[in-house]
Amino acid sequence: MHVSPKPSDASVCRDVGRADTVPHLTAERLTAFITQPERRTPAQQVVAAYSDALIAEIGRADVVVLGLPMYNFGVPSQLKAYFDHIARAGITFAYTEKGPVGCLTGKKVIVCGPRRQYAGTPMGYAEQLRAGFSGISRHDRCAFRLR
Repeated sequence: MHVSPKPSDASVCRDVGRADTVPHLTAERLTAFITQPERRTPAQQVVAAYSDALIAEIGRADVVVLGLPMYNFGVPSQLKAYFDHIARAGITFAYTEKGPVGCLTGKKVIVCGPRRQYAGTPMGYAEQLRAGFSGISRHDRCAFRLR
């Protein structure tokens, strides 16, 4: 896949690897996501608004580029936390008789990460990323370039 940026293209840099970025999912955060908006407490409204902002950000993206390491045979937990905040039933995916289907469309994903896979890991690095993105996006083409 070749992606050439144009001068008019906007870019957003979200460093999900920093410790102070996307919080890990807790029961309270999940409850905020699944509570009907009109029934949310003020604290839940703040949590849901943060998730909504992340969803809007990726919703505007045509191309998502990830540069990330492999920690302990898998993706960093901070990236998993990011997926936990953008994977929301009825918003970024829907349950169907055939299972969950992503609601975001037309995303191209480019991953720059380690090439090496380790035997005995429950799910390979690339598979973890595919699962995270395919759960929210119906993409025409998704390239995973592990380098």
